[in-house]
Amino acid sequence: MLSKIYDDLIMKNQGYHGAWEPTINDIELGSYGTFENGIFTKLGSIQSLLGLSISEQHPQNGMNDVHFTAGNKKEEKFILTGDVKTAVPAFPATSTNPDIQAGINISFSTQNSLDITVADVTSYQITSELEDFFKMVWHKIQEKQVTWDSNTYRIVYEVLKGSNYVLMANSDKNALFTLSGTVQALLDFGNGKIDSNLQLTSDTNAGISITGNKEPKVIGFKMMCYSKSHPDHFRIPCESHDLIAVNERLGASIK
Repeated sequence: MLSKIYDDLIMKNQGYHGAWEPTINDIELGSYGTFENGIFTKLGSIQSLLGLSISEQHPQNGMNDVHFTAGNKKEEKFILTGDVKTAVPAFPATSTNPDIQAGINISFSTQNSLDITVADVTSYQITSELEDFFKMVWHKIQEKQVTWDSNTYRIVYEVLKGSNYVLMANSDKNALFTLSGTVQALLDFGNGKIDSNLQLTSDTNAGISITGNKEPKVIGFKMMCYSKSHPDHFRIPCESHDLIAVNERLGASIK
């Protein structure tokens, strides 16, 4: 499944889960739900479920722009004159005519490939004291006698947002995407800058194609979960091998 492959690649390259898809997901800090095949299904928020108030989001510093490719990728540049495409080895200088229309045909000869570029990525955590916060959440669950499925439920404690992004992903071989716009916008894209006016289209072999929005969207997230095998323990993140006991002092954990 392409969503699972996408999530695995994002986790391997970036260290967090990839939001599938960035343009339509409703993931936010405090969301709880299930996670299967790379897709988070939101069931609600711990704020409304437990009557909690999350008053502050804590931005994390040092985040980098995201740009990586998985799969066999080939690019062919062209200049557009009316409906006529003329292949070029490189785009011309834009000093004389910055509005020249052009494009890049991007093809993947391999299955389950993707290419993602995201600028201005910012990360937010639900709180700076995660262990104390989720100890409190567990006690609230018990106090309110909320039905909580530790086998499947997970809570989003960190989200990563990007306002400009280009994403291409395919499940079949020989998928073709076309990125089009002015020569200047395409040159900027090659340098990691994304113009929101770029257009991305795909042929029938392509899985998805997404261009950027000015409004920040969640492109990735991290989740914690309460343990199904060790009652009153939890993991941050779910992939961690460390179990934190709800009733132990801050920092206490078992392997």
